[in-house]
Amino acid sequence: MLARQSLAMFRYDATATLGALPVPVLLVTGHLDRMIIPETSRRMCAAIPGARLETLRPAGHMAIFEQHEPLMRAIGEFGSVVLIGGAVPGETEVSSQWIRTLI
Repeated sequence: MLARQSLAMFRYDATATLGALPVPVLLVTGHLDRMIIPETSRRMCAAIPGARLETLRPAGHMAIFEQHEPLMRAIGEFGSVVLIGGAVPGETEVSSQWIRTLI
């Protein structure tokens, strides 16, 4: 069963849906991540309008433990921009409405 789940994961491709995300997106990667390699995060960021990519150094897949303070700072800064009304590149009317429901 585990082998079938792994194969299904490799076949799944949601790339086409990334461009339709109606909310601000922060992607975080560790520059040494071997499970979700940084190139994957860069491609996702390029495919999502207005997305922001934060690369933590030195960090691997467990960046939350390896670089806790820089990670929390990046999330806080992104949250401030989104929730306090700063400009988010690529912001759409749909994302603006979504943000207003959070405030």
